[in-house]
Amino acid sequence: SDRNNFSPRFGFAWDPFGKGKTSIRGGAAIFFETTFWNSLSNSRWNLPFYSFNLAMPVFGFPGLPTYGPTDINGLPSGAAPTHSGPPNNAGIGPAGAGWLGNLQGWLPSNPNLAFLTGIPDPDGLRSPYVINNFFGIQQELSPSTVLEVNWVGTMGRKLFWAENPNRVVNGINRASLADPCSGTTITEDSPGDGIGTGLVNPCFGVLRTWKNSVNSSYNSLQMQLNRKMSHGLAFTTAYTWSHWLDYRSTWHALTTSASATEFNSWGASGYSYDPTNVSLEYGNSSFDIRHRFTSTIVWELPWMKDQRGVAGKIFGGWQTNYLVSLQSGFPMTIGVRSDLNGDGFRNDRPNQFSFGNSLRMSNDLFVEGSGLAEGESFMTSLFLNEADSVTSVTPGLNGNLGRNTFRGPGFASVDFSAFKSVAITERFKVEFRAEFYNLFNRVNLLPPDARLNSGTFGLSQEAFDPRVIQFGLRMSF
Repeated sequence: SDRNNFSPRFGFAWDPFGKGKTSIRGGAAIFFETTFWNSLSNSRWNLPFYSFNLAMPVFGFPGLPTYGPTDINGLPSGAAPTHSGPPNNAGIGPAGAGWLGNLQGWLPSNPNLAFLTGIPDPDGLRSPYVINNFFGIQQELSPSTVLEVNWVGTMGRKLFWAENPNRVVNGINRASLADPCSGTTITEDSPGDGIGTGLVNPCFGVLRTWKNSVNSSYNSLQMQLNRKMSHGLAFTTAYTWSHWLDYRSTWHALTTSASATEFNSWGASGYSYDPTNVSLEYGNSSFDIRHRFTSTIVWELPWMKDQRGVAGKIFGGWQTNYLVSLQSGFPMTIGVRSDLNGDGFRNDRPNQFSFGNSLRMSNDLFVEGSGLAEGESFMTSLFLNEADSVTSVTPGLNGNLGRNTFRGPGFASVDFSAFKSVAITERFKVEFRAEFYNLFNRVNLLPPDARLNSGTFGLSQEAFDPRVIQFGLRMSF
């Protein structure tokens, strides 16, 4: 239960000159997020937490995880379930290890570790919330035109975070490790080889925990010039500068440093790079668009609007519409599919490049990538020629390149449409519509493959829609 979800709201509007042409407005509010509980409730029947294990789920199979009273063979013992008191299941481990009763356990003979679990924070979960702030000025420039400048700020608090604390940086380089499962000591095969595991507790595999432990911050300057329809012309032009910072951009991602899956070039963090230093994940959000400009224009052509005669039916009643969209690229995290920091999981971040941790790159560079036969594209020469130096991270240390420090390709598009309206009678009207999306057929790329040791590094492999043209005929009555 979370019983302190106080959600106050405040707002004001002020006409400082009393002429009805200037408005100063502001406000703040707290909003709580509850929809994410659905994801947790999907696993509520698998108490005390859910676990996907690599062992085949055959009844009586030696070494299965135990969820209920079992005997020494791991079979149901028929005893009454207990959730408190000393641990009673065979092989469950000493009382000091945190086990209680006989509802849970892990037989030491099980060689198969869990590869995905869901463990709620034992201290309890709380409702995430955002603090939304707004301050703006509206100024009438003419009876049909208004200029608006606003600051919008949103601060996320107690946001959801999935972590895997069962790993230690430089763990695979340890000379020995006490194994609490078997009571023996694991030692390296030969000097310098390490013991081959970055697990804190080798009895278990991934121990994914859920907590409310991170925050986010969004600030933006939003400017807009609006003209309502007057003399056949209306437009809205807007520019937004914004900066969104967070520790992760989705709670459900299983990519980046602690996952063996493909590196996510969009920079959606899964587990943290280092569970003892979560601050290393703080950076640009994966959906941080620093600059965005849009302009829409609706123009009703002024000639022959009454559509008299044959010429009026042909040349009158036209309306043109324009939409221009420009924005900077999405952030991306450059990394390698290697275990640089020795925690047993690949997909790590390297050291910073000689030219810094960010760089302005044109759209063409993401078309070339590093996949050219000659191997000497801009991305190749600039990044990959440094690959050996930046990836030679000292064992046991994290690379110092931040999360989401580079930017993918930007976006630019022009949409155009022309509508022709023909009045048949007072009740019937036919409208012909010709619509052109991405009129100039610009190639707008999605972020590229950001793995340094990939053959397609720097190459965008997906794009937004090309030019699309559609025609329509509409009858109104």
